[in-house]
Amino acid sequence: MAKRREKVQWMNQLVNMVAIMIGVYIAFALNDCQINKLQEIRRKESISSMKEDLLKDKVELEKGLRIIDTLSYKINGVFRFINNDTSASDSLTYFVTGLQSQPTFYPTNFTFQSLVSSGDMGGINDLSFRKDLLELYNGHYTTIKELDEIGLKNFQDLIIPALIEQGGQFDARLMKTQSFAAMAGITQSLLISRKKAYRESSQLIDKILNQIEIGGI
Repeated sequence: MAKRREKVQWMNQLVNMVAIMIGVYIAFALNDCQINKLQEIRRKESISSMKEDLLKDKVELEKGLRIIDTLSYKINGVFRFINNDTSASDSLTYFVTGLQSQPTFYPTNFTFQSLVSSGDMGGINDLSFRKDLLELYNGHYTTIKELDEIGLKNFQDLIIPALIEQGGQFDARLMKTQSFAAMAGITQSLLISRKKAYRESSQLIDKILNQIEIGGI
């Protein structure tokens, strides 16, 4: 009888141990499931917020491209006059007023900066997608900022002093000088570089937005 009672006690202890192990396993599984759900929610929120940022950037980049196209058109008019292809008319005034409307791009990068400063990318595990984001924010946007600053400096250091020297207005004779042609050439070259940077950024945004739309990131 004692042996049978001991066997029953041993079986009860084994059952209790198995029950505890199953309970612990279930608790860990539920905890992992909860963590995964929270991570997925955070990932979706991060992607949604970044999508809104990128759509805003896309609009601003397109505005900048339109301004650059206008400036390019104006400076081409100046070169036509320099090359005796057209009359002076108001080409110079047209050119100068255009340069006063320099595009300046300010990215909407709060979401990206928050993810970077937090030490993770909000559950964004797709390496290709992360590479594109880093290329856009740390590469293309940095290039645009540098070129915009050069454009503003070009206007401040070359155009404004020349305007002051001419009493606030250029004349047709000045437009024929080598110094003015060089200044216009620098501006034209800079506009080409800025247009390339703006356009490449806009194209990369399209690629990233397409990745977000098809999912899998």
